[in-house]
Amino acid sequence: MEGAAIYDSIPSSSGHSIHRSIQTEFIRESVPWAYFDGAADLNGRYGAGLVIHITPEKPFRASIGLGQGTNNFAELKALHHLLCWLSLKQLRQVQIFGDSKNVVNWFNRTQHCRNYILLPLLNEILHIKSFFNEIIVCHIYRERNQEADNLSKTGVQQDLGTWSVTEMDKGVINPIDQPVFG
Repeated sequence: MEGAAIYDSIPSSSGHSIHRSIQTEFIRESVPWAYFDGAADLNGRYGAGLVIHITPEKPFRASIGLGQGTNNFAELKALHHLLCWLSLKQLRQVQIFGDSKNVVNWFNRTQHCRNYILLPLLNEILHIKSFFNEIIVCHIYRERNQEADNLSKTGVQQDLGTWSVTEMDKGVINPIDQPVFG
């Protein structure tokens, strides 16, 4: 699935607008794909949002209450939960999209994580990565990740460890059981 570009104007410090092209991500619909996002509020509460397409017809959506932490920790935790869920479903190929350039770069090892508090979680994520035959994690702009972003903001309002998971089937949203991992 590939769409047209979105053009966005960003004001620069010089007062001139900078235009950027926000391309639609390329998705191979024969391979499951997912979006993740993390959010933190000013009180340090954070949440995660996931949108998972095992098939094009039945996406799963989840918001997760993660307690307290920073935004980078929330983004990493969202990716961690996503990978755990996908591995529990025994999926071995997946395409993942997120708007945290740091997390995507850390995962792809194109940038070093220098935050020693985040390293244990990142190392666990990289270990889970080894269970997949093919895993592609790509950065997308926030404008292309609105659904996961909204779910992550809902997760901020949830209690630690609570999940709100729904499955979309023919336009009807069905709540399903929360995953067993925390």
